[in-house]
Amino acid sequence: MDYLTETLLALIIHRYTLPKANNQQDQCYLKTSNYQQKPRIRQNNLPSLSQFPDMPEHFKEAFMMINMARTSPQLFAKFYLEKFRMRYVNADGKGNQDTANIYVTLDKSKSLQTYEGIYPLEECVTRLRKMKPLDPLLWSHEMYCACKDHVDDIGLVGLYGHSSSLGLNMYDRIREYYPEKEPGMLAENVGFGSVHPMEALILMLIDDGDIQDRKMRENLLDPNHRYFAFATGKHKFQGGMCVAMFCLEFIDHDEVQNMHDKIKYSDRQYNIY
Repeated sequence: MDYLTETLLALIIHRYTLPKANNQQDQCYLKTSNYQQKPRIRQNNLPSLSQFPDMPEHFKEAFMMINMARTSPQLFAKFYLEKFRMRYVNADGKGNQDTANIYVTLDKSKSLQTYEGIYPLEECVTRLRKMKPLDPLLWSHEMYCACKDHVDDIGLVGLYGHSSSLGLNMYDRIREYYPEKEPGMLAENVGFGSVHPMEALILMLIDDGDIQDRKMRENLLDPNHRYFAFATGKHKFQGGMCVAMFCLEFIDHDEVQNMHDKIKYSDRQYNIY
């Protein structure tokens, strides 16, 4: 276990109940989930991992990490995210932050050329220091399967973006596993550079290159997002990749249709009847 992981676990091990590891293989399958039940939230505001038995074992630390960033942003920034400064070096391999524009992965197997150097990391640290705590995210097995499908699909052939090799979008993929529900406020991150679950999500949080709106970072820290899942895997050209999905809730199709029937669009206004 690397130093950064040990630091994170020291912060959050007392806030989670870690279930015993199971030896079942990681599989995606069609099942019926009851999202209408009120999620079991512990007194410390973090959900117990025992209520997500379908979560892959090697994703649990990364899931805890993102919830730590949301629920205790100042602690996360100080004791974890700031440590990633040491991952940035310049062309000579030295850690001069003024000229550091290369990110070295945690396993030191790859050096990623950044667009902005260390600036988006510093920007993210500042954002977390000023941020108010948010509610934790809950794991969605259906969204995980949709993420895994996208990773397996575009990673193998070296595609980029949110569309599959068959032209399917994120809504199409989630409907394959949850056909009776419609995801509300669905969002998706697609990032490249690492197969390490924790590092892949950290790179999304840093969000290098997206100068305009840091959309991947905002999705991870969006207070309206309630359900979350992600998957990592290899990419033909980028070495590794990660797909993450978020949504507010899952709604019955009949309820969605009823809402559509009550809303008519005309002259740039939504009229509700």
